[in-house]
Amino acid sequence: MVFKRGKRAISPLIATVLLIAFAVSIGTLIMNVAPRVIPNEGDCGKVNIQVYQINSKPMLCHDATNKKINMMLKNLGEVDIEYVKLAVTKADFSIDEYTLPNSSIKVGQTISSSLDYSKPGNFQVEINPVIIFSGQEKICSDNSLIAETIGQCN
Repeated sequence: MVFKRGKRAISPLIATVLLIAFAVSIGTLIMNVAPRVIPNEGDCGKVNIQVYQINSKPMLCHDATNKKINMMLKNLGEVDIEYVKLAVTKADFSIDEYTLPNSSIKVGQTISSSLDYSKPGNFQVEINPVIIFSGQEKICSDNSLIAETIGQCN
C-alpha cells in the first residue's frame, strides 16, 4: 500500500458534526416553507357559533311587517368572531349574500342583530362566521349554521 503524505482524511467526529448541521439546516428550511405550501384551517376548528335559544325556541325569525330578519347569535367557541356573513337562498335558487352589521362577537358573548330583507316567500339562511387569522380574514364555512325554517316574528 502506498500512502501519500500531506493528504489527510476528515475525522469521523467532524463528519458527524457536519452531518448533524446539514440535517438541522434542511429541517429548518422545511419548517419555514411548509406553512406556505400546506393549507391551514387556521383557528376555524375553534369556532362555534349558535343561534341563541329562549325556552328551546331559536331566536331567528323573519319580520315581514318591518321587512327584517332578526336574530340573536352566541359565540360558544374559543376565538373571537370578527363579523358574520349571511347567505339567503330563496326557493327559486337565487342567493343573496350580506354582511351582518355590527356582528363582532367576543368569546362567550351574545349579540342581537337584524338585517333588512324585503323579499317575499320562503328562504333559507346560512350564517358564516368570519375570523382574523394571521392578519387575514378567514370565512369558517365548515362552522356555518343553516336555518331552513325561518318562522315569523311575533
